[in-house]
Amino acid sequence: MVIFRFLAVALGLALAVVTGEVALRLMGMPRLTPAYGDPVLGFTTLRNTTSTYYFPEYGGFLTMRSNNFGFHQDEDTKVQKAPGTTRVVVVGDSQTAGECANSENYPNVLDRLLNSSGRNGRYEVIDAGVGRYSPYQYYIRTEHDLLPLKPDRVIVGIYMGNDLMDLIRRDDRPYLTLNADGTVQHHPPEFVVTDDPYEPPSALMSSRLYGLFRNAVGSRVRYQMTRARMLVHDITPYGHGPIDAARYMIDVKRLADISLGFMTQSLLQQVWFQHFPETLPLALRLNREVIAKFKKLCDRNGIRLAYVLIPTKLLIEPSDFQDVLEQIARYDSRLQLPALQAFENQVTDEVVKSCSDLGVEVIDLRKPLLGRGAGRRFYNPLEMHLTPEGNRAIAYTLYTGSEWGPGAGGGSQLMGSRIQGDKLELQQPVKQR
Repeated sequence: MVIFRFLAVALGLALAVVTGEVALRLMGMPRLTPAYGDPVLGFTTLRNTTSTYYFPEYGGFLTMRSNNFGFHQDEDTKVQKAPGTTRVVVVGDSQTAGECANSENYPNVLDRLLNSSGRNGRYEVIDAGVGRYSPYQYYIRTEHDLLPLKPDRVIVGIYMGNDLMDLIRRDDRPYLTLNADGTVQHHPPEFVVTDDPYEPPSALMSSRLYGLFRNAVGSRVRYQMTRARMLVHDITPYGHGPIDAARYMIDVKRLADISLGFMTQSLLQQVWFQHFPETLPLALRLNREVIAKFKKLCDRNGIRLAYVLIPTKLLIEPSDFQDVLEQIARYDSRLQLPALQAFENQVTDEVVKSCSDLGVEVIDLRKPLLGRGAGRRFYNPLEMHLTPEGNRAIAYTLYTGSEWGPGAGGGSQLMGSRIQGDKLELQQPVKQR
């Protein structure tokens, strides 16, 4: 009797599914179009796109554009650079891509400074940053997409708020793992939010009912479910299990409710390593491997390489969000300002050391940004990406601290500057803090 009831229920459900599918097709509902990821990079910026959205901290509507290569440039990029042109490509995450108009991100400001310096020849600075990229994705994009453009210089803008954590994430990105013998192994992307380009859609994924369900549930829920599974997989080798993963995800949710901007731009990385401290040496080891890969790639191709270390608002403008810091500390007493700053300084010093050991030029922006601050706001108060003024400050530091412009070494001397348009007016040295 029970078996007959079960069969009746199963047949009823099957009939309902078939009826629903037929009805949706008769209504003209199209099937879900797969959002395929990039087989090499996992995810990347779309090419030739323009999007406009309201961004209160920007002061109104912000229009973001990507060109024919997916670069954050208003003009298309030609494969062949113009004669007599020094081509500079800048890779990084959203702090490099810019939460601002293309003309305001630091690579494009640097381009204008260099070309108005009166020096012989022309410069072309390309912003190839992509939001949420890891340092390994910077390398893969340089090797795969940027090397054919034959750049003369590569600048890696590593963001100290979340880049080390991103190195050990596997969702929709290529990643590295450390083998037992100490060697490092490359892995292709594992697709979570985007669809796997190597797998054609199944009959289920092609159904209208599946498309309706996926749209109703939303990519966010689907991502969180898959992310939880991957998280458990990632932490199991370190003696952690599902309960530890759940505690971490609960902490992330509660802290994001206090300040989503602070959580994503600085605190997320610190909370990860607080829960799973065994992964910090791995992240630093993998980052050193990526730096070494960059150096070998650039040396082989006669390209000058430099790392630019971008600090967080936590180090440069902590007083600007004191109320958020107090709420965070009340939630978890371990997350107080001195400890948070000490951790960021520690991992930044480790990256500086890796660059120094490997003979890679490194520009540490902590002191220059503090020196050029003088009450200016370099980061958005809530969203915590660089403001246009923060982008200009970084561009000036790169411009004055390199041999391509006047005042070589000026960045390390902490010269203050009045930021007005694209003109640089040096002041007296600012007292170091």
